[in-house]
Amino acid sequence: MSSTARLRSTGGPSEVPLSSGQRALWFLDRLAPGSSAYVLAGALRIAGPLDVPALRQAFELLAKRHPALRTSFSAGGGTGNEPSQRVLAERAPIFVEEDAAAWEEAAVEARLSELAWSPFDLERDPLLRVGVLHRGPYDHRVVVALHHIVADFWSLGVLLGELSVLYRATCDPGDPGAPRASLPPLRSSYAEHVRRQELRLAGPDGERLWEFWRHELSGRRRVLDLPSDRPRPRLQTFRGDTRSSRLDAERTDRLRALAREQRTTLFAALLAAFQVLLYRYTGEEEILVGSPTAGRSSAAAAGLIGYFVNPVVLKGDLAGDPGWTELLGRVRGTVLAALAHRAFPFPRLAERLVPERDPSRSPVFQVMLAFEQERAGRERGLAALAVGE
Repeated sequence: MSSTARLRSTGGPSEVPLSSGQRALWFLDRLAPGSSAYVLAGALRIAGPLDVPALRQAFELLAKRHPALRTSFSAGGGTGNEPSQRVLAERAPIFVEEDAAAWEEAAVEARLSELAWSPFDLERDPLLRVGVLHRGPYDHRVVVALHHIVADFWSLGVLLGELSVLYRATCDPGDPGAPRASLPPLRSSYAEHVRRQELRLAGPDGERLWEFWRHELSGRRRVLDLPSDRPRPRLQTFRGDTRSSRLDAERTDRLRALAREQRTTLFAALLAAFQVLLYRYTGEEEILVGSPTAGRSSAAAAGLIGYFVNPVVLKGDLAGDPGWTELLGRVRGTVLAALAHRAFPFPRLAERLVPERDPSRSPVFQVMLAFEQERAGRERGLAALAVGE
């Protein structure tokens, strides 16, 4: 069976419940309509020939294969204006192709930025957008953008890996020497993930997870007041800036060696150092840092595109002026315990812990530490794509 035939979808639209994370993103989109804060986007440069019809077809096949890429979100008609998501039988991605051969480079960069960061209408727009700018026959810029409500960082790896397979398979189907490839059928669905999550949270295991976090984060919760050079706005604007720095190979090796000596991970060592930095900025001995986890609890979910990611709260305890070894031991224990209870959705945790929200700040924690370990092969360069570098 060919990959095209295998990916053909049938049936009409279907209603699928939102996960806790999707509900939170939907609410944030309603709170700040037209915001691109939750758009995942990046651009690639292709130095060589590009078969645009094959590229378009590969993205269309991806949308047929993954329901998340043909989903719309809207407010339900019942009481409380609850959101619902609708999986459409057919929905092609937004695909824009333009000849930019005569453009100045600044105009190319501006157009790429527009294609990347233009906001999505969650109810009306396809939530996958592709732009292709041609600078010449062997110079092409491709930008890919998705809304976070249908994809996470892991999903980008799935998308790029499957896109490569489908593009090669559709480049020249009439050529006997052309590569032949097909994708295995999906073993699960995002809707099944949501149902399993709800069943678990409704039972004793859900209560056990909540009791851990209630105890872990009990007591007075301070906001992390980082010094700033201008007043905090009354509403979060998501306008900011980026500063980049690099750790050289020697320092990275020393950090890895230190982590091994303390029987912990490089992530824990970096987290401990980050908490010390935040302590020096704020003077707070208890510091809450968020960190994303993959949220994929089964092997069947590994090949799905969807919003699975779930932040966990990592509490830093710097009371008593601990030495580095003692602090790293505390961090190690905190990380292990948090990861063991990571299945409790953060949005539900925030609802229970912080019923009264400050619209100028994120609830529970105000800083995050994301540790993305880039892997070779199909995911090379994925970290740069995800963070927009």
